[in-house]
Amino acid sequence: MPRQRNVFVPLPNGQSLTVLKALGPRPNHGYNLVKETGFKPSSIYTSLTRLEGSGFISGATEDRPHKGSPFPRRLYTITRLGKDALDQIQPKKK
Repeated sequence: MPRQRNVFVPLPNGQSLTVLKALGPRPNHGYNLVKETGFKPSSIYTSLTRLEGSGFISGATEDRPHKGSPFPRRLYTITRLGKDALDQIQPKKK
């Protein structure tokens, strides 16, 4: 079996880490993350953009606008890299 190369990716910290933890259990929308974390919307969306750019999460726009809005929402999901980052930051208890 070929050996995998180690790649250095800076781990998220601070507010981005909190957002990543909130996404860990299930996919979520930015507005729900604002309610769950208590952070301001501008801060949440900045963190989501950074996490997505680094590959820790992926985002997909829904096909249809959300009820009561002319715009579709964006659903964010943690990636394998994001899960690995959380495992490195918070080792699982034995």
